[in-house]
Amino acid sequence: MSTLELKNILIKKISEINDNSFLEAIMTIIDSKLDSKIYHLTTQQKDAIIESKRQVADGEVFSNDQINQEFQEWLKEA
Repeated sequence: MSTLELKNILIKKISEINDNSFLEAIMTIIDSKLDSKIYHLTTQQKDAIIESKRQVADGEVFSNDQINQEFQEWLKEA
């Protein structure tokens, strides 16, 4: 079977599927094989990035060592 024949069979079979979850799974598989480096973010994801950038600009950040030290102190109190 040629690649073109296989593609046509898949297109026909996919067009007959009405299960949205299954179609989303197929889309995930297809997207993972494409070489596209374009990421589509939701509004919530974009807002989180904007907020994160604001926090960094305002100095609202901690080093990994600081966080680890806080965890160790928290564990000692527990």
